[in-house]
Amino acid sequence: MYNYLRQDHKFYWVFSPVRKVFTGRDILGQANAAHDEYKMPYISASRKNGVGRLSMSDFDQSSSKPFFDFAEQVRLDYIDIPNFIYVESIADSATENEKFLYLYIKNGEIQLDNVCSKDSLDREFSLLIERLKFVTANNQSQTEFGNLKIFAYGIDKNYLSDVTQRLGIAEARHYSKALTETTNPDEEFRFVRAEQIKERLSPKGLYQRWLPILVAVVLLVVAGNVVLNAFDQKEEVVRVKDEWEKYRTLMTVQSPQASNRFAQDFNNIRAFTATLAGWRIVEVSHTKQHDVIYKLINEGGFTGSLAKTVKTISKKFGIPMVNDVTKEGTVISVKGANIPLYKKESLEVWDLRTLYQTVTDDLVSFTPNITASFINFETPDPTSHVWRAIKLQLSLKGSTADDLLKLAAITKNKPISIVGGSYRFIGDTINGNITLILNGAEQW
Repeated sequence: MYNYLRQDHKFYWVFSPVRKVFTGRDILGQANAAHDEYKMPYISASRKNGVGRLSMSDFDQSSSKPFFDFAEQVRLDYIDIPNFIYVESIADSATENEKFLYLYIKNGEIQLDNVCSKDSLDREFSLLIERLKFVTANNQSQTEFGNLKIFAYGIDKNYLSDVTQRLGIAEARHYSKALTETTNPDEEFRFVRAEQIKERLSPKGLYQRWLPILVAVVLLVVAGNVVLNAFDQKEEVVRVKDEWEKYRTLMTVQSPQASNRFAQDFNNIRAFTATLAGWRIVEVSHTKQHDVIYKLINEGGFTGSLAKTVKTISKKFGIPMVNDVTKEGTVISVKGANIPLYKKESLEVWDLRTLYQTVTDDLVSFTPNITASFINFETPDPTSHVWRAIKLQLSLKGSTADDLLKLAAITKNKPISIVGGSYRFIGDTINGNITLILNGAEQW
């Protein structure tokens, strides 16, 4: 989350709060359940045309100045433009570095509002361009791109011209003034204490007073129709496709969970280094058959003692291991750890964009010697309209075994599987590449 004080010092704009949208019955109940989950002290909420919108914030709002939801205000102001991106250069008062506001509205809904660095802005546009390539290659609808517009303030025109050309859309429109400074907020988008959630989301006026009566009348009519038609209607069984059936199987049974594998590598390398006297690991490979191969070189060790030590470690860790001599040299083959990512009762589905951003941001923050490169979008289940994946390559340059433990933490409890890859040891440092698959719900 990020808050920005307008130059006139009248109020703050809030970016990237936790957002939820509710439809159907009991919007207030759904919103209360969401707030109970996140337990944030401030909310901005509105309800129109049967749709409830809730934004939640947890930063300090002790200032006497009010705080407003920028993205919701702009979404409403531009309601006639369903697909657009707004980019603005803003000054970060804390660091005095240039930051960029990136707001993406798709089909009238907020996909992302974020204040980010130039590198992150580049990644956002790169992902959008790759998304276009993906839908084109798979003959999917390109409506979101055909109608897409880009508005900007303080952004290099040549930079955005290159983006629009690659997206095949009209040139960006550059404003002379920033929307953060010219947009006037509505009271409904003001952040208030969470205790006011009922006041913000309860049905209003006549609708509220007549709703119970209308519901009762509708139920009586429906019940009457059911009785009258019970004898002349044939029973019809409607089968609804489960879009996440194969995802559940992958996550609860089959998926080679990345976090397991990184932790396994760290533990094995530490154990081998401590116990394999006269032997040194020079390369680690993850195969498509879900095996992990540790290649060794002999520096005065005995083959007999190697076999005995490997057997002891295998028994201790409870994982099948075997040492062998191949044309590549002496190796230890280990069955890759494959603990299911989720239990069936606690299956989790991430938004794919959020998952990608979380992982890449964590890599930048905690593993500077590991870089992530987007490869492509994938469709793991061609029959599902909602499950999509991103293939990502990790490049390790000058990393250490401790970085493997950090990778295990970064990918822990996330629907990320390891496809394959290898890395070599040069002294105590690691160099190589590992390919991951990030799974989630398509919200691009």
